[in-house]
This record gives sequence, C-alpha cells and structure tokens, in this order.
Amino acid sequence: MNATIKDIACEAGVSDTAVSLAFKGNSRVGEEAKKRIFAAARKLNYVPNSAAQNLRSGKTNAVGFIVNDITNPFYSLMIKEAERKLNSMGMEMFIASSNWDIDREVKLIEKMVQMRVQGIIICFCEKGAKSVELLDSFSIPHVAVDSYPEFYSGNFMANDFEVCGRMVAEHLYEIGCRNPGIVNADESMVEFSAFRKTFAAFRQFFSEKGIAVKKKNTVEAGLTIDAGVKAVESLKAKSFDADAFLCANDLCAMGFMDAAERNGLKIGKDIALVGIDDLPLSSFSKISMTSVRQPYSAIACEASKFISECIIRGGKRKLQKELKPELIKRNSTILYSQK
Repeated sequence: MNATIKDIACEAGVSDTAVSLAFKGNSRVGEEAKKRIFAAARKLNYVPNSAAQNLRSGKTNAVGFIVNDITNPFYSLMIKEAERKLNSMGMEMFIASSNWDIDREVKLIEKMVQMRVQGIIICFCEKGAKSVELLDSFSIPHVAVDSYPEFYSGNFMANDFEVCGRMVAEHLYEIGCRNPGIVNADESMVEFSAFRKTFAAFRQFFSEKGIAVKKKNTVEAGLTIDAGVKAVESLKAKSFDADAFLCANDLCAMGFMDAAERNGLKIGKDIALVGIDDLPLSSFSKISMTSVRQPYSAIACEASKFISECIIRGGKRKLQKELKPELIKRNSTILYSQK
C-alpha cells in the first residue's frame, strides 16, 4: 500500500499536521522537523497527493491555454514558449483546442475554471461574445493572445495586423507588382480580426496607389496546404491575372506554391508570393518563401509573465499591447524583383 501522511508522521515523530504543512512552500515547520519528515518520505517512497491538496486549498499552480487549432504549427510555437515561461515561474499549463468552435470554447473555459486554474491565456475564435462574457463573469485573470475581437476590452498581447498587411503591400509594390491578389481564410473565418485587418490594410495601400484588388484575383480558401492547392484551381476557374498573392498563412502559401508550379507557373518569376507566420519550413531552400514573421514567442512570453504576476501579486493589472511584425524576404519575391 502507498504510504500516508500518518505513516510519515509516525516515522518522523511529528504530528500529521506538521507533515502536511512541510510539503507547502511557505510553512512554519522547523528545519530539523522538515529534515526528519523528508527523510521519512524518501524512506517510505511517499509522494504528496497534489490533487487532494488542490481540492482542500481550492487552488492550483496551473494556467490554462486555449488555442484555435493545436495542429497549426504557429499555435504550437506559442504553446511551447508559454509553457517554458510558466514552468520557469513554478507554474504548470493545461492546453486545449477550441477547433474554431465558440460552443467548445465556452465549455473549455468552464472546464478550466472547474479545474481551478489560476489564469487563462486564450486565442479567441471570435465567433460571438459568449466566451468574453463568461471570462468577465469569473474573477480569474485572463489575457487574449495573437488577436482579439473588436468587442473585447480586456487584456491582450497581440500582433499588429494592420502593419502586417501594409508591409506586404509596400514590398510587392516596390518589386513592381501592380496586379495583386489575395488568398484568404475560408468563408467561416474571413471575419476573424487577424485576416480582416491584414487584408483591409493590404487593399488600402494599393488603393492609395490607384490599384484595386480585382475580384477574380481573390479567393477564400483556408489555412492548410490542401486549401492552398484548391485556391489555385479556384483562381484558374476565374481566369485570374494577378502578378502577386498574399496568402492567409504559410501553410496555405506552400500549397499554393506547389499547385501553381504544377500548373506551369514559376513562383518568384511569374508570380510573387508571400505567406504569414514564417514557419521554419519557409526558410528551406526548395521553398524559400517570403513571409511575415509575427513575434509569437514574445507574445506568448509576455502574456505568460503577465498572468503569472496577476496570480502571484494580485490586484488589478492591465495589458493591452500590439507588437510589430517583420517581413522576411526570400526567393518567392526576391526573384520577381530581379526580372
């Protein structure tokens, strides 16, 4: 049978209460008594029941992190960085994916509160206000990361998507592109603030130059490699004539690149192509895709630090910050500029 607190107390010659307190970080148990207790615990292979401790105290040292799609590499990058930061501050992290479903997002928030997490980091799917209202109803620190809906007035650590869209447009214009196109997310996600702000800024820049983004050069595709492949087929059916495309993310751009070249179009020569996220694969020589590097590591790190400080120090704290991206230029646009 597993050793109990009573067994440790008997072995160490102390009270049950002393054993219980010794395994808490800020207990008043004397050092000599602690040594006897820990020695007895090692001898009897005793491991404190953290779940039971959490139930008694009503608290955990855990933070919840809800993302939209755990299979998307850029969400994985944020999760890894947040976990590293939280672990360094003595906290654990519970991870969950809403799969872009508002009802699932609400249930995940409820579940994490029931699990007594001390804070929540969240990538809102932005398909309604239910999640925001639910979080506001709980006295638990929370912060939105990557993006946030217009109706949200809480804490956020986000990307500056307007800078993103304009930065790409400026680059394409500089290399001589005068007939831009857009490969957006699918119909269910085009109103997501990240895409809406990015492509609005992209269109606005070209509009200022007297250039309109033609309808036949735009398509709603998705955020996967397969979506990028299908985007090329849809554009072909509309007889597109764009000389450059901005895709909603790198995965979509990679699929677009492959399908375009199988259709006889040379990326970087016939068409300039830009993705968003700057995934590690984008730098591979056979891909060499220009992409917007969003500061996801910094966003996850700062959000985790903010939540930790809210938990440890308490009180009302505010974080509302957008970080600027960086355009990483590679062959998918550089070669076009050398035509």
